[in-house]
Amino acid sequence: IYYSLAKRLGQDQPVTSLQLFDPAVGLDTMPKTIEEIASQYVKLIQRVQPRGPYLLMGWCVAGALAFEVARQLQSGGQAVDNLYLMDAWVPNYLERLSPLRRLVNERSLRLQYVVEDFRKKLSAGKSVREFIVNRMFYKRLLRLIRGGAGSEPLALGREASARAEPAGYDMWLLDYLQDLSARYEPKPYDGRITLFRSRREPTGYWFDPLAGWGAFALQGVRLHMVDGDHFSMFQEPGASQMAARIVAGE
Repeated sequence: IYYSLAKRLGQDQPVTSLQLFDPAVGLDTMPKTIEEIASQYVKLIQRVQPRGPYLLMGWCVAGALAFEVARQLQSGGQAVDNLYLMDAWVPNYLERLSPLRRLVNERSLRLQYVVEDFRKKLSAGKSVREFIVNRMFYKRLLRLIRGGAGSEPLALGREASARAEPAGYDMWLLDYLQDLSARYEPKPYDGRITLFRSRREPTGYWFDPLAGWGAFALQGVRLHMVDGDHFSMFQEPGASQMAARIVAGE
């Protein structure tokens, strides 16, 4: 997902993509908290680059993980120059709202997801049946934003078959990170966040432009809107828009 963006950062800005999760490892042996995952990522990062300053990126549910990695690196005396989050909402965003705001935001968000997904499927020549089937991904994203309410438990018996194909592994990993993020409570981070939000990603009404991160980033959150949706923001022109901000240190 970061390939096009990385190419546009220039030869003097290397990018390392980290993958800690081995598809062959059983769920029962994997980390049980975001903090534990982040700790393992910190060790992996420092094998590649022992000392800061660091620039970190996190997209979607991995935004919470990148946030915790930045916090742990900083707690260990390392400098984190910036933390870039892409379409990442603070965990349990809706649960942090007042009851009225939560109700309005959640209902309007559901409607916006349905309308946007329906528009995409029909524009791509998909049938209504395919539209209904493929809404599962958006349901999972919504469960994450709501704080995991109503989510199904991870099915250990199905994990091997679910991870047999790349698409199935992506969904399995999303469920795994979503389950942990729903139980993660961020601690204050004495640093700055740059938040990239796609213009076409549904947010619902009364949405906080900073996606809830302002309460946790002690040096503030800088917001940049990017053309595209949750996925196409990493294509053109979104990739160049984000690259320009990163190169400029924004």
